[in-house]
Amino acid sequence: MNSHQVITSIIPPIPNMPENHAAWQDQVGVPLSIRQTPYPTDLTQTQILIKVHAWAINPADHILQDISLPFVKYPVILGEDIAGTVQALGTEASTRFHLDDRVLAFAQGATRG
Repeated sequence: MNSHQVITSIIPPIPNMPENHAAWQDQVGVPLSIRQTPYPTDLTQTQILIKVHAWAINPADHILQDISLPFVKYPVILGEDIAGTVQALGTEASTRFHLDDRVLAFAQGATRG
């Protein structure tokens, strides 16, 4: 199976998930804002969905607040350093992760290009 094939739904479905919020940078040079954000529903076979318990603004996030980079399209979500628990996973990710595993991650939001 192609590791980039998109699965059509989160496995397993997540009932009663709380609202999801994220730190958004709408454009260079403006303060970030925290606002409601939809959960991703298009996990690839190798991705996991993490319920974030703690996140941090890392140096890459700080740069995105002040400097426009050619591979970044605004608005972007900041806070790439996260810790939490696995809530859903693609089929290939299930060989390495399990539901409710505690994980640390570099989420690679805006900087993945």
